[in-house]
Amino acid sequence: MIRCASFCRCPRKTSLGWHAHVTVVDVFGNLTTDLPAAFLLPGESALFRLREREVRGMVSSYGQRSTGELVALVDSENYIELAIVNGNAARILQAQVGDIVEVITGGRTIP
Repeated sequence: MIRCASFCRCPRKTSLGWHAHVTVVDVFGNLTTDLPAAFLLPGESALFRLREREVRGMVSSYGQRSTGELVALVDSENYIELAIVNGNAARILQAQVGDIVEVITGGRTIP
């Protein structure tokens, strides 16, 4: 269980999955969330939605997708990260720290 100080946000469980938050925008424009990868079951299907853009599933490396594609992957600290391959997700999505990332999980039909 993650414990959060009163000044920070934590991912919130929803009926469809999670509401996570962008916590870090790095120098490349990659978007780190507060959702630990451990909160997603191995092999579980997931859809990530941020600012009306969606990515289905996760990749293990940027090289698994083409330049310009939005991807979700596990970062070096084991949190979910959204990124644009060879691009700047923060700039392209106009995203910033605090933005909500909707994560829909499981074998459900994704709305």
